[in-house]
Amino acid sequence: MLFILFWSGIEGEIVIPSTVKIVDAYAFAGVASLTGVSFGEEGASLTIGGSAFRESGLTSVVLTNRIDSIGSYSFYSIQVVEVTRTDEVIEGGSYMFNSNIVQNIYVPESLLETYKADTRWSKFADNISVKPEA
Repeated sequence: MLFILFWSGIEGEIVIPSTVKIVDAYAFAGVASLTGVSFGEEGASLTIGGSAFRESGLTSVVLTNRIDSIGSYSFYSIQVVEVTRTDEVIEGGSYMFNSNIVQNIYVPESLLETYKADTRWSKFADNISVKPEA
């Protein structure tokens, strides 16, 4: 099993390889120079540990089909979230996002009401919508 424990000294954007199954708790927490992360659509199912990207330089994130679960406080400083997983709701820990910071959570239209009603996501219901077409 491949996983990422802790990584500092990163600048810019990173790609989480398709073979990685776990991004451990606090792996990128506080890495202000991290400006982007890509999980890809294909590869091993991915678990994101608690506070993994908390207070990093990320302002937005796309949660893909690879992601099965998100730990508490993982994306606590994120402003915009886009979920592209279309088969089911992603499991989420308490306060995976900060309701005072997150502005938009875009989900597939087919799962809009499911996300709004899900106990893990319902506290963000006012911020959940379908992404407007460009």
